[in-house]
Amino acid sequence: PIVNVALTTFGRLQQDLPALQRAYLRLTQFMATGSMPLFFGLGAVADVLVPLVFGERWEGSAVVLQLLGFIVLGSSINYFFPPVMIAVGKSRRLLTQSLFQLVVTIVFIFIGGQFGLVGVMVGFIARGLVVAAYNLLVLRKEAGVDVGQVLRSLIPPIVSSAILYGAVEAMKFQLRGHVPD
Repeated sequence: PIVNVALTTFGRLQQDLPALQRAYLRLTQFMATGSMPLFFGLGAVADVLVPLVFGERWEGSAVVLQLLGFIVLGSSINYFFPPVMIAVGKSRRLLTQSLFQLVVTIVFIFIGGQFGLVGVMVGFIARGLVVAAYNLLVLRKEAGVDVGQVLRSLIPPIVSSAILYGAVEAMKFQLRGHVPD
């Protein structure tokens, strides 16, 4: 829903590039701040939650939930790429980006598939980060977005998510043996 609203917002700002850049930066940070703690928090409790909710035979899939948080790292940057490109009149860049993303996805999933489900997840994470790097370069060229500023804006949600994850792991370690299964 936020991406749909972003298209309208960026469209209204297309004549004011500095305002569009600020809006992209704020929305990207907003998405990261809202989603990273959620996904990393879910990952932190996945080894307890999955067997509890789905049963012991699903315990091996907890690693998928643990890796989902890392997908959000690239996704936070990538969410608003299409609306910005449309707003600045560079919608043809979306075709190029889509083709690039398709090739990177095929390559990374093929390589990751050799290592099973975890390999595929790592492939998706790598794909997201490579596409995010590509998108940042295009955003800098076509919309003047400051890449350093975007990356700096992601530091607080990344650090807070890491602290959250570490705190949950520390609590689980302290509770091990003191709480019945």
